[in-house]
Amino acid sequence: MRKILNLSSLFQVAFSLSLCLLISCSGKKEGADTERAQSLRRTIGEHRASLESESATVSSKAATEKCKTALRAAAELRKLASKSKEPSVKDALKGMSDDLLAMSDVEQLAICRQKLKDTMSSFSHSGYQSGRDMMLKAIFTAFKLAVIAAPEFPAGNDDKDAARLSKSVNDAAEIARNTAEFLTRNKYSDDKDGRAKLVADLDAIAAKPPAEFNLLLSLAYLMSGSNDLALYEIESCNTATFQDTDYLSSKDKVLLYHIDRALVLHSMGWTPLADTEFAGLEKIMSDETETTPAADIQARNQTLSIWHLFLAYHFGYDKSDYIKMDQNLAWLIRLNPDSEIVVFLTGQKRGADGTLGNVEKSLEKKYAGTEDEQIIKVLAERIRAVRDSTKTEPPPRVITSPGFLLRLSYTLAKNFADRSPKIQELHRLLSSARNFWKVKKADEIK
Repeated sequence: MRKILNLSSLFQVAFSLSLCLLISCSGKKEGADTERAQSLRRTIGEHRASLESESATVSSKAATEKCKTALRAAAELRKLASKSKEPSVKDALKGMSDDLLAMSDVEQLAICRQKLKDTMSSFSHSGYQSGRDMMLKAIFTAFKLAVIAAPEFPAGNDDKDAARLSKSVNDAAEIARNTAEFLTRNKYSDDKDGRAKLVADLDAIAAKPPAEFNLLLSLAYLMSGSNDLALYEIESCNTATFQDTDYLSSKDKVLLYHIDRALVLHSMGWTPLADTEFAGLEKIMSDETETTPAADIQARNQTLSIWHLFLAYHFGYDKSDYIKMDQNLAWLIRLNPDSEIVVFLTGQKRGADGTLGNVEKSLEKKYAGTEDEQIIKVLAERIRAVRDSTKTEPPPRVITSPGFLLRLSYTLAKNFADRSPKIQELHRLLSSARNFWKVKKADEIK
């Protein structure tokens, strides 16, 4: 009996020891899970911090390796969290997706940067560089011949073939003049001395094209769809040598350079690089507004016009945000009220004394007496309202303003009300809406 009791006691001791051991092991496992989760999370965070600090210089290979390491750590952490009952392990998942996304952004930026480098390197092994020099010589030779020959081909010839030839020669000579004035500080009179000076400058440009010529060629290639050639030209452009001319200031040319580069990078499908360029553009223009004090208001407005034109394109084409596109077009109207297009649309031009006067050619006069006369009148009134809006506030939208759209719809329905019973019904509905708008909304143009 005593042996049995001793054996029973032995089993109790063994059971107690086993239980303690199990509890101890369980605690160690849970502690180990937490420790491992924290280690994995640190790995991901450290790799993100490392990548972001080196984002401008890290190679695509190094970026990809760090992203792979982080992804492996993330996969292990998720698996651990799915099995562990410790809240601290699941807490380690917080913010991990944001870290991985940020790392992926840096990786894609590095990959695009490598693609850019490889593409530019490929040009050194292509025939473009030598062909480019031949092309430039041919272009400027044609320009020179047109400038020299233009006096011999006056406009107004009754013979159609001769008139076409005369127009071609004079158009080429005008393009040559505009190109030279864009690239140099010189102006050229339309006489023998002026033409001689222009020819000499065309020779000088052909021998040693300034950086502005890279910009011009890049823009031309971009518009023609030759994105790779546009890339080569814009990447070869040295903005530090830009000069002020009567066409554009060096500041405006730098702005155009960055706009062109953003568009070229976007056209190549390298969105991370294009976004970086766009962010740089926003920084350049962050302190430039319509009310910014400036010694030369016209020059400032020209810079702003380039910027708003680009933004209108960017929001309309890239983002499909037509309200923002419209808003930027409204800035253009207000910044350049005396530009040819705004004068044509409004039918008015500001005189030397600051008062507005009617002009001979305008959109309203062109459609006077037609069935669209009232619609055009509403549009012209809208452009004038935007032009005359308060300078200390953003201009009202041009087309996408609810008030304007209602007025336009009302006018359209009124114009065609007599042509269809359904249109008459629409006209009545719009008349009610218009009356409600006028009662509830004091400022109909906003």
